[in-house]
Amino acid sequence: MKNKIGLKKSEEYTKEQLDIIQSLEETISELEAVRKMFDDVSDPKLIEVAIYSEQALKAKYEYLLFQARGLNIKLDEEFIYVRSKCIL
Repeated sequence: MKNKIGLKKSEEYTKEQLDIIQSLEETISELEAVRKMFDDVSDPKLIEVAIYSEQALKAKYEYLLFQARGLNIKLDEEFIYVRSKCIL
């Protein structure tokens, strides 16, 4: 069984790796929420907030991916392809 970021739950991870994994999952959820907000609002200021929030979350996601690579956290290739289309 895989979690949101394409990892097998049966794998053993260090606390530091688990923290990065949790942060990646939270960031993905936040991105999904911001995109929903963007679709649901019509006020120009709220649209602007959604745009800037999405940009900040994308930068956070990229940073976390960099950290994950440094900690040898392996992501499923299919997940990376599908998510990269959604995230970027």
